[in-house]
Amino acid sequence: MPPRNPYQDPDGPAQEQENTSPRGYYTSIPDLDDAVSEIVQAGTQIGSGVLDGLAGVVQSVGDAIRSRGVENKNVPFEPWRQRMDRKLKNSDQDGYLGMAVAGWIFAGGFGIAALVMFILAMVGPQAMGMLPEEHVVFPVLAACFAPMAVGFSVMGVFGVRLWGRYNRLRGYLRAVRDWTWDISAIARDTMQPQDRVREELQKATADGKIPGALVSSDGKTLYLNDALYTPPAPQPEPVLQDKPEPVPADSLRREGVDPELFTLVKNQMYGEMLADLEGVEDAAEALASAHLRGNTLADEIEALATLTVADANAALQSMLSEDRMTYVEIEPQNQ
Repeated sequence: MPPRNPYQDPDGPAQEQENTSPRGYYTSIPDLDDAVSEIVQAGTQIGSGVLDGLAGVVQSVGDAIRSRGVENKNVPFEPWRQRMDRKLKNSDQDGYLGMAVAGWIFAGGFGIAALVMFILAMVGPQAMGMLPEEHVVFPVLAACFAPMAVGFSVMGVFGVRLWGRYNRLRGYLRAVRDWTWDISAIARDTMQPQDRVREELQKATADGKIPGALVSSDGKTLYLNDALYTPPAPQPEPVLQDKPEPVPADSLRREGVDPELFTLVKNQMYGEMLADLEGVEDAAEALASAHLRGNTLADEIEALATLTVADANAALQSMLSEDRMTYVEIEPQNQ
């Protein structure tokens, strides 16, 4: 007969639950063994917490060292550029790569599950030998899985886009050869549109992704060390000149209209008036407009056809009279 375990309850289960840590048998005294086991478990938890805290401290120290490494510009350019490239890859690009991969994996899983649930929902309970109240679970699951697949698809799309943005940003840095570099040269070396290069570099410098860097105000130069940037001198305010005198219309009234120009304009207007009568709607609109002016359309066509240069000059003598002239000056609102 096997020896009886002194710690086993004769009326209870032969062993504890699986999720309970087994107690060690350090002595022959059960109470003392329980106390030692509790001390060991407490020490294990404390040690785990201490290790987690140390890991967080080490990670924070590493982040601080990397941050100071890219913020320190008192080093040769090539080592700084390599540090900046590693920072963008490890801190940003790899994270968005994981976001894209996880998004597409979950989107595919939930998408397949939603498709399967939809097919089972379309089959019907009779074909599957199920009761209707049991079969209703398939359309419910399909309606739950489909939005989750769409949401993870959006997550994957954004992950891919952001990963691509940081990949291009790293390419821009690899195309730079000094602390100051032309954006047109970066666009040429990376075979990217110059407007995209400028916009993405401006966003990266504004968001602090490339610390201590800026794009010049004219958008033509990248300064990876903002201490080298010299702001342009402020432009002097424009001096307000004396108000010009209004141009008199005496010359036009005295010399009259150029006969050749008058003939060209008259023929053009006459042709446009006849062209407006080709369509039914346009002809009706022209008849209504002439009626509202107190004339008939035939009278207006005839008046234009018989108009001469002398008639135009006589009208100018009246319209350009100095008694009917008015001077108007428009100034900007901020003055």
